[in-house]
Amino acid sequence: MASICKGCTFNNNGWCRARKTNQGLKDLISCEYKKTDNMVALESYLQQKLFELEFDNTAYNRGLVKGLEIAVQIMKK
Repeated sequence: MASICKGCTFNNNGWCRARKTNQGLKDLISCEYKKTDNMVALESYLQQKLFELEFDNTAYNRGLVKGLEIAVQIMKK
């Protein structure tokens, strides 16, 4: 298991749930599946704004949610 796997949400005692394998993990230098703190914070903020949108459906809130969704998609690529 690579040091990059320590603290990863997909790590299951040396088994990578995202890759569905434990082979070749010690050779990893970077991983496209590991979420950074920025990504986790952005997704949590998006979920909060989606909840707020249910109660206050204004053009501003809809635009903010749409922008956050696009930002999440860009960061996933």
